[in-house]
Amino acid sequence: MPDMEKVIKGLEFHLKELSIGKTCYECPYIGDNPCEIQLIANALELLKGQEPKPVKIVYNAYSFRFYHCPNCNREFLEFYTRPKFCSKCGQAVKWDG
Repeated sequence: MPDMEKVIKGLEFHLKELSIGKTCYECPYIGDNPCEIQLIANALELLKGQEPKPVKIVYNAYSFRFYHCPNCNREFLEFYTRPKFCSKCGQAVKWDG
């Protein structure tokens, strides 16, 4: 997982400094040739990690359904309210139906 602070600093630098004609000498991705490609790849990876994932449904021996976070496997006890995020890890979740 890319470092979010480094991605944010890189994006801010490229947005502000490069628009006025400066070079990448202070970019946190300096040395990665070209730095923009690595910056964009890391930003995309961070954004994709925030996409909602479907809630896992687990059935017990009595056919009762239990809902779990797809990231940390925390059980959703408040499933009737259908939260948009896991309260333990912050993963965005999708509910079918």
